Amino acid sequence: MATHNTHAARQPRPRLPATLAAIAALASFAAAAPAAADPSLTASVGPNSGSATQDCNPAADIVRGSTTVVFSTTCTRADVGTASGEAVGATGHVGARTHADSHNGNSLVSNVSAQGSFVDFVVFTSTNPNETTALVSANLVIDGIVEATGPQASAGLVVTAVLGASGGQLSYTLVQSGDQEFGANSFVVDAGTLGPNTDLHVHTPATLVPLNSPVEFSLSVQVGVNASGPGSHALSDFGTHSVKLPSDIAAFNLPAGVTVNAGNYLVDNHFIDPLAPVPEPATWALLLAGLGLIGARAGRARRSTT
Repeated sequence: MATHNTHAARQPRPRLPATLAAIAALASFAAAAPAAADPSLTASVGPNSGSATQDCNPAADIVRGSTTVVFSTTCTRADVGTASGEAVGATGHVGARTHADSHNGNSLVSNVSAQGSFVDFVVFTSTNPNETTALVSANLVIDGIVEATGPQASAGLVVTAVLGASGGQLSYTLVQSGDQEFGANSFVVDAGTLGPNTDLHVHTPATLVPLNSPVEFSLSVQVGVNASGPGSHALSDFGTHSVKLPSDIAAFNLPAGVTVNAGNYLVDNHFIDPLAPVPEPATWALLLAGLGLIGARAGRARRSTT
């Protein structure tokens, strides 16, 4: 994946690296999660800098649980601006969204960061009783928007996935001052692009895992925004969009004869997304009617051939 660093030597140091340092520290919550029967999920949102003391409603916090957790807050300061964020942690699907607007005429910054994380243990098995290890990798979907406009604005993203002792990380920063873009990616890109409009299918570096034993798998997304000066605006939206295991292809890349299971969201290497939209009753009715019509036609076809 190409890394952009336009006019880096001539531009002032952007604000966002401090933001990313702050939200990267939040990843320790996922890394420190103890082994447990249930997944460990966190969602956290709050200001990421002391540049402008902001009042948050509700107060900045970290929410933890073993089923889907969501937390959102809006932080304001009358002479600076408004920043809001939301984070979600679910099994195999995490998200985070941050947004900041500024109307101040000084150097104070309106900012916020958010993180959603997931940690669980998956079990790989093989049809070959003599196999004890397997070389595997996890497939991921990363889909969202990054915007930064105005005199001084920046927005960024960090996605981290760890499988056993190996992992990958993707980071992206868009800085309006100088239109600088920074990107780094240690995942293997299968399709799509990384940028203001990110739409990626990637997989983690392959790692050797034991069979028939719990293997830790973690996924986190951290986003942050800064805005300073009249009309500055920043958005990093990977919440409404997604960072997750794919549902339309295998969740993990596995050798022949090997599969993986975990809870009721990962069955024989198929990811059942807990955040997938549930069909409306009318949709179910149409689906059942369609199946009934297909069955009736099949019955008539059988009778016509006898």
